Amino acid sequence: MKADPEIMERAFSSHFADSPLHIAALYRKADFVEQIVTRMPSLATKTNQKGMIPLHFASSKGHVETVRELLKAKLDDDDGVNQCLVKDDEGWSPLHCASQKGKIRVMES
Repeated sequence: MKADPEIMERAFSSHFADSPLHIAALYRKADFVEQIVTRMPSLATKTNQKGMIPLHFASSKGHVETVRELLKAKLDDDDGVNQCLVKDDEGWSPLHCASQKGKIRVMES
C-alpha cells in the first residue's frame, strides 16, 4: 500500500463475491482489517453477493479482535449505517451469526 497508494481504490472498484476486507475478517487478519478501515472506512459496510458485510464473517468465526477493528470504522453520519444492525439476505445480523455459532465472546464485546 505504501508503494502504490491507489491500489485499494483499484482493488475495491472491481466486483468480488467477497472483498479483500471480507477475506481478512474471515481469516482473523485484524492488523490488515485495521489498515483497510483506516484508509477506506466505508468498505466495512460493503456487502457481498449474499448481503453480508465483513462483520458477519468475523462474528460468525468468533474473531473478537477483528470484530473490534471493524467496529472502529469511522463511518459518515450521513450513511446512517450501524454495522451491528446490517442484515444479510437471510435476515441475519452479525449478532445472529455469532449467536448461532456459539461465539459468546463476540456477543459480549
